[in-house]
Amino acid sequence: MIEEVRNRLWDEVGIVRSAEGLRSALEAFERVGGLAEPGRQETLPGPVANAALTASLIARAALTRTESRGAHYRSDWPRRRPAWHKHIGLRRVPIGGRAN
Repeated sequence: MIEEVRNRLWDEVGIVRSAEGLRSALEAFERVGGLAEPGRQETLPGPVANAALTASLIARAALTRTESRGAHYRSDWPRRRPAWHKHIGLRRVPIGGRAN
């Protein structure tokens, strides 16, 4: 499962990205994260679940920022946009829960 996360990061969330590839990667990361083993009895996620979560945060931020910036190129948004001169904040919300 960790290989799938690595491969998707390289192929779909790498330097050249598109909305289609990012969405495909997000679906895979969510699936892998759901299948991953718990890390401890207290239900903390294990290493595969942590990798899937980290990868999904990267992909979600890249999908949210619809422009090319720095070394990361959005093939569907090749130009910089002044409106994106800001930080992106993401918050993980439990399924069926609400953000604090």
